[in-house]
Amino acid sequence: MTERKPEMAQRPAPRVTPQTAAYWKAAHIGELLLGACAECGKLCHPPQSVCPFCWSSNVATRSASGRGRLNAFTLVYQSAVPAFRERLPYAIAYVELDEGLYMLSNLINCDPDKITVGMALKAVFEPLNEEAGAILFEPA
Repeated sequence: MTERKPEMAQRPAPRVTPQTAAYWKAAHIGELLLGACAECGKLCHPPQSVCPFCWSSNVATRSASGRGRLNAFTLVYQSAVPAFRERLPYAIAYVELDEGLYMLSNLINCDPDKITVGMALKAVFEPLNEEAGAILFEPA
């Protein structure tokens, strides 16, 4: 008889605001959004209502590839948050997206001893509630 693993506590959900609702809803359905400025053409993460480069309000969102490389990481061995304590050790990853932007996330489905800077990663999504999803990364 196989011992059944207890269910892990759910990751805490973000506080969704009118400005961030589209971003978190996209993550809920498996899409990573970037901000795109129609004036200067630059991208930003997370999407903003005003371009952080030229201050234009002529901004929109665009889908990212969800692919990138590990730029830096740290392994966490202690946590007071039940949802994270049950995942110890876990990796906090600084990911350089193929689009040239960086984002902070968790690296999952990877043995901590096999994590290397420069490894190829792909986004995976974990629905948290009806409004939001977590954007995580795993080896590609």
